[in-house]
Amino acid sequence: MKALTEQEKKDVALNILLDIDVFCRKNNIRYSLFGGSLLGAVRHKGFIPWDDDIDICMPRPDYERFIRGYEGANPNYVVSSFVTDNVCHSRFAKVYDNRTVYHHVKRSYGLYVDIFPIDGVPDNCEKSFFDTFNHKCDLIIRKRHCFKQTTRPILGFFKYIVKQIMTPRSRFALLGDFYDYMNKYRFGETRSAASITNPVYGWEREIVDTSVFLKYIDMPFEGYNIKCIENYHAYLSSIYGDYMTPPPVEKRVPRHSCPTFWKE
Repeated sequence: MKALTEQEKKDVALNILLDIDVFCRKNNIRYSLFGGSLLGAVRHKGFIPWDDDIDICMPRPDYERFIRGYEGANPNYVVSSFVTDNVCHSRFAKVYDNRTVYHHVKRSYGLYVDIFPIDGVPDNCEKSFFDTFNHKCDLIIRKRHCFKQTTRPILGFFKYIVKQIMTPRSRFALLGDFYDYMNKYRFGETRSAASITNPVYGWEREIVDTSVFLKYIDMPFEGYNIKCIENYHAYLSSIYGDYMTPPPVEKRVPRHSCPTFWKE
């Protein structure tokens, strides 16, 4: 297989984003660039120069509509989430290009764009809320991955038995528990909101006023107008502090460095 160049990686991710943008605008789904991608739009009007991935976020109601409606919108792109995909290992969704192979520590799949749901959080939120939320996600994910993780049938059967003992409830029941827990603090009904499923920057820094995720504007990103939260300053300053000052040169390294190839 032929490896993608760094520019090709960016081009593939950007094309996925543009397709998501078209779908979301057509279906009135709110989304925004997120994390380093939002920072890139504000500070560089595109990718952060030493990075090649794209992250976006959606309020939970829009996220749920997206993961159930996007599949099939473009034959080259596949949406994967632990709610809809039996092989997804991630707590948040990905849209990947099925013409590529991205070798990751857990599995191989296409080059992707990450999609993070934004959820409501309780007043005086503590780390235990994030931990419980993600534990429920992980139970659902583990419930599926029994025989799939090994080519040795006996070992696979042993893992299956162990996991049934560890999580005896059905996946359907676990999903019900997850949604019951999630709906205690629905997005838009709480004063604060956060990306709960992957608090990379620290759970305290992820929590911002819900109003941050209610209004959106178009901002230039690699020559295209892409949706971003209007009050990006509130989010970026919470996450990065002085976000307009680039980090020292020695810290300007990509977070994702797995080899990526075109399928033959």
